[in-house]
Amino acid sequence: MDKGHVAWIRLLLIFFCITGLTGAVLASQVGMHSKAQDGLQVIVFKQGQAGYTGCTDTRISAENPTANFGDQELIVGMKGRVGTLIRFDVSSIPAHALVQGATLSLYVSNYGQRDQPIIVATFPVTRTWEEMQATWYKATNADYWGLTGCNNTSNDRSPIPTDSQSVYDRDRWYTWGVTSAVQRWVQDAATNKGLLLRQTNTEIGGEYDIRHSEYVGLEPRPYLVVTYTLATPTPTPLPPTPTQPLTPVPLPCVGTPEPGAVLAVLQQGAGYDGAEDTTFNFDDRDTRYANEWFIRVGYRRHYSGLIKYDVSGIPQGSRIVCAALSLFAERWSGGPLEVGAYYVKRENNVSEATWTWATSLIPWQMGGCNGSDDRSQTPESVVTVHNILTWWNLDLTRVVDGWVNGWLPNHGVSLQAISELDTDTVWFASSDDVTIANRPKLVILYVPPSGPTPTRTRTLTPTVTRTPTRTSTAMPTPTRTSTATPTPGAPRTDTFQNGLGGYAGCSDTRLSAEAPDANFGSSDLKVGARQRLATLISFDLSSIPSNATIQSALLSVYGYSREGSGTFDVDIYAVRRPWREDEATWNRATSLDVWGLPGCNSTFSDRAGARSDHVVIGSPGWYTWSVRNDVQRMVSQPGTNEGWLLRQSAEVPGVLAMRSSEYQALSSRPKLVVTYTTP
Repeated sequence: MDKGHVAWIRLLLIFFCITGLTGAVLASQVGMHSKAQDGLQVIVFKQGQAGYTGCTDTRISAENPTANFGDQELIVGMKGRVGTLIRFDVSSIPAHALVQGATLSLYVSNYGQRDQPIIVATFPVTRTWEEMQATWYKATNADYWGLTGCNNTSNDRSPIPTDSQSVYDRDRWYTWGVTSAVQRWVQDAATNKGLLLRQTNTEIGGEYDIRHSEYVGLEPRPYLVVTYTLATPTPTPLPPTPTQPLTPVPLPCVGTPEPGAVLAVLQQGAGYDGAEDTTFNFDDRDTRYANEWFIRVGYRRHYSGLIKYDVSGIPQGSRIVCAALSLFAERWSGGPLEVGAYYVKRENNVSEATWTWATSLIPWQMGGCNGSDDRSQTPESVVTVHNILTWWNLDLTRVVDGWVNGWLPNHGVSLQAISELDTDTVWFASSDDVTIANRPKLVILYVPPSGPTPTRTRTLTPTVTRTPTRTSTAMPTPTRTSTATPTPGAPRTDTFQNGLGGYAGCSDTRLSAEAPDANFGSSDLKVGARQRLATLISFDLSSIPSNATIQSALLSVYGYSREGSGTFDVDIYAVRRPWREDEATWNRATSLDVWGLPGCNSTFSDRAGARSDHVVIGSPGWYTWSVRNDVQRMVSQPGTNEGWLLRQSAEVPGVLAMRSSEYQALSSRPKLVVTYTTP
């Protein structure tokens, strides 16, 4: 939730208190409830207020690992060795509500042995715990935590916090944004296991006492404020109320139109009748969902989708410049969900397909179209869904080229959650949605073949628009790397990305002050955490002639997850000291060579003193830095290419997690796009 929204809610609550509008006294699980303008509703959950009794909380402590503190004050800090569990019953909010904002507020009454501010983050809990039973070792008397302290990010809690705050003073309130967690709890009450408040900068000392829900005075008890609107209920499997979607970008894939290029938009009911789709349900394995309004994906891969398009209207022999599947998210559980598109290998009948069966007679090799003979095991592309009433795009250029030109059989695309541990779910509109404008689109930019084309048995006419100019896009999609000999004087653009055109010259790793001797060469990249996380990255540019003139060079990485609120700047610096991807750590550039200053921070021997560029980090997505001057030097003087360091500009909270060059989906890997001329 943005700061303005939080401030508005606080003013609204103050107004209620001043005017005596305390709201209706509802049932014991309701809390203080009020209505605002334009259908916006605000409800405050606080133990003892308006009869509410739905808050449970306790602390868990490594100093007393077998002790329960369910009726005592809450504590956070002690270098991460004590944390707080808290849960609010929000079942009074209708399941079809759209949560516009939610904040958790806690009152810090005292502190001890503090050095400097600690960072406290709120993590959604995924394991059931009991207020009067939970300890550092156990969630309940009968169930241990996956890791002590509720720290297993697979089965105790989410690895990604909803928010984090700097805590230092006492006798004051601290507030965390928890919107995504509350939205999930509202839509699926069974997922409400509450939150863990845990210190993340564990090198800092200090402990902070927090008033608990049983405190003798009502005023300083924890409270949860939820702001929401009521959408028209659309229970599964009835079609939802028609909603005007946001208009997707005209070209949701990377491609450069040229004279004669054609843009085809294939959308069921919009001058086209060749789309089919369905959902597979692990918990209802023999049910067919081909005529439902939705394609449901997620919840530990229990739900997946199958979608198929007839592309016979595209002339065989066409050159596919780019192609993408656009999906409109109508419902969502509230947390970020990575969805991948996989080429389907097995023949199937969409109208007959279920979790178990590809057709009424042929089963899948593995249920849900998950076998190696059912589909590819590497996604064509991946998108992170983190909002509703929004279009999400998946690049299918390679697959569509195969369908059109006959080198791949057209059995459709499987839509799958990337992680089996992810409990989030998204409902995309299907080709049977009552609102045609919301239905899935296959967008294809192609250049028809010259001369006569082979005759097809069936021809469908897609919606066609001539596109003489390029349309920009923000989708994570690779660009084809040219291999032709450059024409003297003519600009040429090369894309360097591991796996693209056989390229394998990108190396990357992250450096962590929290694990100063650990190497992360095969892990995801990260930057931030008050300058305590940084990323090294380099590209082999030896294919560019040394006499080339660099016109532009853009280095892009895909940030898939963001921790913390607000924004922060990330600078990029040219590195001077040689380093190795599989050896570099916070302390060392290689196993034999230490950095001049830890973290590649000596501007004398490790890296340049002046940044090459910087960007402002906000929400997840692609981020791009201009490095033209660096690339010009690296090309002209090959011995100077030691790559770059990505480093936070200031010591502020927040972490951006990025895909590395080893990530399974090629389209999300780092890339360097260089445009140059030769004499």
